[in-house]
Amino acid sequence: MQTITNCHATTDTAALTAALEKFQGQVAWIERLTATTLEVRADGEETLKTTLSFIKGWTGGDADAGPEAPPAAKLAIGEGGTHTTYTDANAGYVEAISPNGKTAMVRMAKQTLLNGCNSGEPDALVRHPGGFAGHVEGTQRWAVEANPDGHLEKFTLRKSGAFWIWKLAGSATREPGNSLTKGHHPQYDFNF
Repeated sequence: MQTITNCHATTDTAALTAALEKFQGQVAWIERLTATTLEVRADGEETLKTTLSFIKGWTGGDADAGPEAPPAAKLAIGEGGTHTTYTDANAGYVEAISPNGKTAMVRMAKQTLLNGCNSGEPDALVRHPGGFAGHVEGTQRWAVEANPDGHLEKFTLRKSGAFWIWKLAGSATREPGNSLTKGHHPQYDFNF
């Protein structure tokens, strides 16, 4: 994913036009992109004029077009999701969906482990020596809350055999991990 932030052209719209042409035919997420022109009238009066502007939006076409996904595979803005990396899983919220529904931007949430080893909770995780870094037993309980400063991740919906899966943009469809599932299911692998 390429994000362009606060791109200003002070004499003409060349910077904005060039940036938009770069994404022609692609699905791209733009946080903020503005071109400003400086107009100087014959009497010497100067005015700044915003000529073109994008603020948080999609540009481009259906670069990820293909067969129609089943309704169960589709996400909704504001819906919770979990990015599973390999043995860890991080919660987030869907912030944007492309017009064709096959690309999603997910902002990672703040997640807090409620029953860590030293938490004093009745169901606290138990740590044992041994192995590579010790062993931790128990079921993890997490509190998840939206984080407006969390980083954005881009996921694309892909067909893999008979299944539809959400994968992190840039990752291979059949590689393990880097997938997005609906709902919040954070997990930290203390044993790795």
